[in-house]
Amino acid sequence: MKKNFTLIYAMLLFLFWIKGSAQTQFWSDTFDALPTGGLRVPEENGGTTSPSASYFKLTDGSTIQQIVPFTGKQGTYFWAGEDHNAAGTGFVTSGAQGAATNSPNNELQIQWTGIPITGKTGLSFKGLIAAASTNEPWDNTNACASGVGTTNTDYIIVEYSIDGAPYSSLIRFFNRGSAANGVDKYLFEDTDGNGCGDGTQLTNVFGEFSKTIAGTGNILNLRIRVFSEGNNEEWGIDNFRLFEAPTNAAPTDLSLSATAINENVAAGSTVGILSSVDLDLGNTFTYSLVSGVGSTDNAAFTISGANLQIVASPDFETKSSYSIRVKTADQGALSFEKTFTINVNNLNEVPTDLALSATAINENVAAGSTVGILSSIDVDAANTFTYTLVAGAGSTDNSAFTISGANL
Repeated sequence: MKKNFTLIYAMLLFLFWIKGSAQTQFWSDTFDALPTGGLRVPEENGGTTSPSASYFKLTDGSTIQQIVPFTGKQGTYFWAGEDHNAAGTGFVTSGAQGAATNSPNNELQIQWTGIPITGKTGLSFKGLIAAASTNEPWDNTNACASGVGTTNTDYIIVEYSIDGAPYSSLIRFFNRGSAANGVDKYLFEDTDGNGCGDGTQLTNVFGEFSKTIAGTGNILNLRIRVFSEGNNEEWGIDNFRLFEAPTNAAPTDLSLSATAINENVAAGSTVGILSSVDLDLGNTFTYSLVSGVGSTDNAAFTISGANLQIVASPDFETKSSYSIRVKTADQGALSFEKTFTINVNNLNEVPTDLALSATAINENVAAGSTVGILSSIDVDAANTFTYTLVAGAGSTDNSAFTISGANL
């Protein structure tokens, strides 16, 4: 049972760490509904609802004719395109599906505008992309590896813009020109930005691609541009998402569960437990004694884990308080320092001796005469004392005396 509890506790700690430190999704367009923020244009697909061999539309797969059907979609709908300048690839920007209109362009776009990103840092993009072809290859004007180009270039390009700045590429796909005529049936990621595919190949199975977005601001626009002028140049996208990974912040405060300790406790006793205040949920911390303002008595203490411990047994009468300086550092080495005053509680300690001012008396003095005055030795300053005659060893003649105040 103890092992199970330990495992559950460790899993909870891991989940808290993930929540506080890992990427957090804040926007998506699954194509099963409108985007979770901003505006998508075109908002809905155009074209006919019957299966079409030339298309640019939202689809569940039943309204398009694909030579190589796509698999691996998430949800019901995805956006697909083929042969953009052919009949049926037009679209409407809002409302219900409209009649097909011909697109005059081989390049068509989807734009997402007005996505709020104020206060978000560590931005990144993820999306599912697929593309395939059969007898109609994806073209490329660049010679690429073959040394021979074509008259036009086919591509899939995802871009972003922050606060109205020019668009920057997130990910681009071109053919690699590996065939004899400089063309290829497939698209590959262009990892070096030279307009030739050299990375991961797109297939009819949706693959997820992740890219970092440089910078931040208030409003982000996203778009995809696709050039497809031939039949069987089939492509699709699904489940576009944006994430943030908040920057690790330094701890903002440091506390100690107790700042006082009783005198005479054993050496190595714990004064209190240290804890940190940090905006980042799930951060872990290490504690140390550091030099600086208020570190006068650091040598009198040690830290074990989060426990502040005193090195030697304290004595109020010798030293009633200590000043130490402690540092907390998170797993990213960001830190905060604070000075603490550790007070020693004064306990009432047993008197250590008893004195009598005179221990002899003349014979024949009157009854009730004072023999001497009693006094006590005690480490506790300003203590008051009472005196009594008690039974025990040496009490044989107690009955011959009385005590009044401190007078025997």
